[in-house]
Amino acid sequence: HCKCPDSGLNIINDGFLKMEVWGKDSIQLDIQLTYSGKETAKVYKLNRLIRLPNSEIRKQDFKAHSINYEKKLLYNKKVISKSSGNIQLIEGKGHLLELSRQIGPSPETDMGYYERIYFTIPSFSENINITDGLFSKNPAYYGLLCRCVNGGYNKISEGFLKADSKKMGLWEFNIDANAYGRHDSNKLNITESFKLEVDSRIISNRAILNTSNSDFKNYRNDPFELLSCKIENNRLICQVQYSGGCSGANFMLFYPEIQKENKINLFLRLNDKDHCRSIVNKSVEFDLHPLLKMSNKGHIELVINESFSLPFVIH
Repeated sequence: HCKCPDSGLNIINDGFLKMEVWGKDSIQLDIQLTYSGKETAKVYKLNRLIRLPNSEIRKQDFKAHSINYEKKLLYNKKVISKSSGNIQLIEGKGHLLELSRQIGPSPETDMGYYERIYFTIPSFSENINITDGLFSKNPAYYGLLCRCVNGGYNKISEGFLKADSKKMGLWEFNIDANAYGRHDSNKLNITESFKLEVDSRIISNRAILNTSNSDFKNYRNDPFELLSCKIENNRLICQVQYSGGCSGANFMLFYPEIQKENKINLFLRLNDKDHCRSIVNKSVEFDLHPLLKMSNKGHIELVINESFSLPFVIH
């Protein structure tokens, strides 16, 4: 940039840029380029040897990767592939876990870019364990939103996503998963551990049976009427009536004590934070799969709140 012939941007013809470790604490850049003046066609040469202290390189790397992901759940959504590097979020069964962050822009990280990562969560009816081959059934994508190598969405194909219910509404996620760049096959890793609150309306729609004795002792027991109970496809479906009509009424089914005999007592409890006072009739549903892992097999009697007795078979 000058008031001279060939001022402005000129096209580079050939040359190279090499980067290598120099000593114990430096990076060396060797730049040798030739380009032609856009007005005069004169050939210019650029030769530069630049050394950067390794501490400066690490400083840049730290600033880029110390940025925490924002984490949120997208309910009743699924992700589909539209074309190579492109995805679309649409309405569907299941949910999505989204992790996103912006890297830069800053003098150290240049123009900056976005990372956006999606994991499919099939449901919150039971603890989640998605590993390796299961990512084909539960699609996940690592997005680099930039004009760069591997820009776009790269499919996650190995590793794991695990999530466990710690208490009503709080889930702990552990992730160590890899995508491979769609341009150069370089590994893109995401390793995160965190806790997230899950919308109680999603959980209560089909909640998992809670086997924690401490949760049972600490859970509120607000008044409601249990109208009926039935079992369908390893699901307990109960009709309840309570005072509410807005939001904040959360039902939880407990199996607080492991019993060896062929009679199991289950307890349905209500934590009522609904401040409305209309009479509500509602169906609540619970997954009974944890009972299938018990050692005693055969015909079992399930007793709910000491009111309803139902036959159940553990194979």
